[in-house]
Amino acid sequence: MKRLLTIFGIFLLSFFVNAQNQEKILSINNSLIDYNNQAIMFDAFAASAGKNANWSMQTRLGMTLQFHYDEGDAEGNAKAVVKNNPWTHIVLQEQSSRPRIEYEAFDKGVKAWVKYIRKETDNKKARIILAENWAYVDSENYEKDRRTLLENYAKVAKKYKVSLCPIGEAYALIYASEGEAAKNELYTDNRHPSVKATYLAVCCEYCIIYNESPIGVMWHPEGICDKEALHMQEIAWNTYQNLLKDKKIAKLLKK
Repeated sequence: MKRLLTIFGIFLLSFFVNAQNQEKILSINNSLIDYNNQAIMFDAFAASAGKNANWSMQTRLGMTLQFHYDEGDAEGNAKAVVKNNPWTHIVLQEQSSRPRIEYEAFDKGVKAWVKYIRKETDNKKARIILAENWAYVDSENYEKDRRTLLENYAKVAKKYKVSLCPIGEAYALIYASEGEAAKNELYTDNRHPSVKATYLAVCCEYCIIYNESPIGVMWHPEGICDKEALHMQEIAWNTYQNLLKDKKIAKLLKK
């Protein structure tokens, strides 16, 4: 009986420790995160690595951060979801082209959300992460668009003291090192991610949220093989490590 009580006590302690250590993640997003259900993919990946993550998505297809903000705080809208629940991380994901071609509007949307989260909710200590978008597959100048995206995201992240998850840079690393065909495998159309690309984004987010390498995590979704999964893990970690060498960007990865 004593042994059973000891085992039960250990189980309860483990349960409460895991509950306390759970990463409660909310993304305010459109289709770029909604595609392939990135939230479920992240939770499964994290669990395989021994982590306890619970990612929820607040999705408005094709919409901007400003649209989410302007919807107001009625039940079911992003403001209410942010305000009425505890979150450890809040991921802001902008409409696909806005950070590249509408910088001022992008800046305004991020500013509104950071101010709301910090000033009007109990989630003041939640880590806010900007999930970087990627250049369109049919871009006339992929390198120029990549550079513009990184510069604009870095400026906004620094300005509002939030973290940056360099997903677009991971796409660009594949293009630079492996060429057009490998890059094209990341897309289902001119902007939306393939399963492999969503897995790549998950690996990038894992680096940022946990500040550790995703290399060696066993889980991956159907549709990619063990070799492809390992390669995406390596790309994500190499992207993270490469940007840590840039003093201006490095601080944004760990805020």
